[in-house]
Amino acid sequence: MAGFTLFNATHDLLQLSMRLRSMRHELLAGNIANADTPGYRAKDIDFAAALRALVAPENAPVQFPKTPGIQLISAPSIGFPQGGAIEPALVVQEAEAKLDGNSVDLDRQIANLVENSLSYETSLVLLGRKLAALRYAISEGRR
Repeated sequence: MAGFTLFNATHDLLQLSMRLRSMRHELLAGNIANADTPGYRAKDIDFAAALRALVAPENAPVQFPKTPGIQLISAPSIGFPQGGAIEPALVVQEAEAKLDGNSVDLDRQIANLVENSLSYETSLVLLGRKLAALRYAISEGRR
């Protein structure tokens, strides 16, 4: 069974997504905590761009030579960067600053935090379902 892996690209992508969402949650919580700090600039992560950068084109599926009637495509390898560290580019939000120079829009930050939390929970549910399917297969359908 050469090339068999227990966890596939979907598992890796969900794991990456959850790590990025966790990092974004910390930034948004920091923005809310500093809503009254003079001169504070709100920070965020461009989630889509960060995930796209981590799933780099060099990890794209490899096409094997075509055989009539058979198409083989290797599963993309999505992994963490060297050392497991993820450092997405921070986006400093240049929204209308208050008189004290603070750019935190509290309503916007809370909405972003809720949206981020819901997306995290969705990834968590999907990952749980993938693991439940593996558990079901390992137990050969028995409970």
